[in-house]
Parts: sequence; structure tokens; C-alpha cells
Amino acid sequence: NIIMLQNYFTSYIHPLSFTWSLSIEEHFYIIFPFLFYFLIKIKNSNYRNILISIIVCLPVFYKYYLAYISPPLWTHEGIESGWAHYINVYTHARYNVIGYGCILAGLFQYKKDIFEALRKKSLILMVILLVLLVFIFSINSKINSNLLHVTTFYDIPELFFAFLLVNFVSKEFNFKKLLITKIFLVSSRLSYALYLFHFLAISCLRIFFLEYSTILKFIIFISLSYIFSTIAYLLIEKPFLNYRERLIEKMSVKA
Repeated sequence: NIIMLQNYFTSYIHPLSFTWSLSIEEHFYIIFPFLFYFLIKIKNSNYRNILISIIVCLPVFYKYYLAYISPPLWTHEGIESGWAHYINVYTHARYNVIGYGCILAGLFQYKKDIFEALRKKSLILMVILLVLLVFIFSINSKINSNLLHVTTFYDIPELFFAFLLVNFVSKEFNFKKLLITKIFLVSSRLSYALYLFHFLAISCLRIFFLEYSTILKFIIFISLSYIFSTIAYLLIEKPFLNYRERLIEKMSVKA
């Protein structure tokens, strides 16, 4: 955990398996500044954009290539085998998701015309992605292909939420009033903790509640996720947020 390599060595059913996502983030934060420095040295914007596109899409191509040369075998309820169960927690197979966010942030900051054009088409693109996902899901249920599960079932939702994010930052987003209600504000404060600790809730389900009904497991999962997240927020995140506010206040006074 100290060197942030648990996404390559931690078992999926381990109670702290949720830290795999932190590893991907930390690896990205360490490597990105050097990559960014290299990219801004490329004067030709066309070459730079092509190179960025290739770098971001490499994990997608890698998973399809790996699936082609080595079938992703596993057992659903038993012991997992092969690479399929673990490939999507590896940094080199998932950093593209953060790359999507970086591209959107760059467009929003420096290419607002392109960002706005993308926003206008985002709803249509989201519908297309949903239809495509349903279609592929129906095919997968018939052919029982793990190939689609470890590739397309990740890639399409990632793009869907990227386009959804485009709408969230738009002034014309129609659901902003709904999202600032108290129930959503509570979840938004716990969002990062929920992002982390819902994996811990999943591990608890696998260890202690495996024989329960699906509905009961879902209720337990939601309850545990919010309990763990609330504890983490109150004991860890909120004190650091308060310290940040005090630090900013002191710096503003000195300035």
C-alpha cells in the first residue's frame, strides 16, 4: 500500500480491495506531469492531438488484443481464473478513464467552442451508447462471452458518463435544482467516501451475507456503504476540509 501497487497484488475479495482505484489515481498523478511536459513541447497541434488520442485509447486496444490472444476464463460464483477478473483494476488498463476527464477539462478550459458543440450532441451520443450497450448485453447473454464483459461493458459506460459530465457543467442542465435538494447534497458530501468504501461493503457481502436474497443484499449493501462512508467522512475527510479552510484563511490574511 505504501508504494501504491495494491491494484496489482491485492485479491478482489480482500476487505481493502477498494484501494485499487486509489493506486490508479496516484500512478496517474505521478506520471501525468512528465507526460504533460513532453506533450506541450510538441509544437504541431495536430500531431499532439493524435498522440493524446492514441495514449488515451491504448488501454481499450490493449484489452481487446489481450482478449483476442488469450480467452478471459473465469467462474462466476467460484474461484476466478485467468486475467478477466483482474484486468480492469490494473493501471495500464484503466488510466484512459482519467484521460477522458483530462480531455474534457482541456476542451472546457481552452476550446469552449468544441466543448459546446460536444455538449449539444452529447444527449444523442448517450442514447446511442445506451442502445448499443443493451444490444451487446442481449448478444452476450446468448453467447456467454467474457470478452464483452471485460471490454465493452466497461468502455461504453465510461464514455456514457463522460458525456453526462459534459451536461453537468453546462448552464443549461435541466436537473440542477433537483441535485441541490438535501438528499442529493448529503450524497454529494459523501461522494468520494462512497466511491471508496462501497468496495468494502461489497467485500462484506461476499464474506458475511452471500446466502441472503438479492433484495436483502442490495439493502445491506446500500446501508453499509453509507455507514462506512459517513464514518470516513466525519473522522478523516471533514477534519482535513476544515484544516484546509483554516489554512486558506491564514494565507489570505497574510496576503
